[in-house]
Amino acid sequence: MRSVATIIMLVLASLPLAAQEKKEKEIVQTRFGVLPNVELYPQSEPKELLNSVVKALQQGRVEYLLAHLTDPSFIESRMRNSNASFSELVEVAKAKLKEDPDLYRSIRIIAREGELAEQGDVAMFSQKDFKDRKIFVVKIGQRWFIRNERTEKK
Repeated sequence: MRSVATIIMLVLASLPLAAQEKKEKEIVQTRFGVLPNVELYPQSEPKELLNSVVKALQQGRVEYLLAHLTDPSFIESRMRNSNASFSELVEVAKAKLKEDPDLYRSIRIIAREGELAEQGDVAMFSQKDFKDRKIFVVKIGQRWFIRNERTEKK
């Protein structure tokens, strides 16, 4: 009887450690000086991510979009290949959004009305009115990120 009580005590004692380890895995680091806010911009599911992208754009948070919602390898590659700083990438993205206002509009409509095709850690959003514009997302760890792809991979 004492050994059963000991086992139960050991199991109960390890529960807080397991919960703490899980929380540590979910900690999102600051990137490029931009603090994460996974409560305001959730991205645990593809649809959540796309809604977070729309919210970030709506709020003018292009730096958040690039730092936390876009595939990190794309941002790092873009900085390396163009010798641009993160701030410069943010300015380029803002200029692109300003010169192409339909871009934000299409993202918003795709987020609201689009269809999701998910296959493992990759997903694609499409919408019938925007046949040439698809939004690709990828899961890295526990979070989904937007990919910079315009057409379906062949």
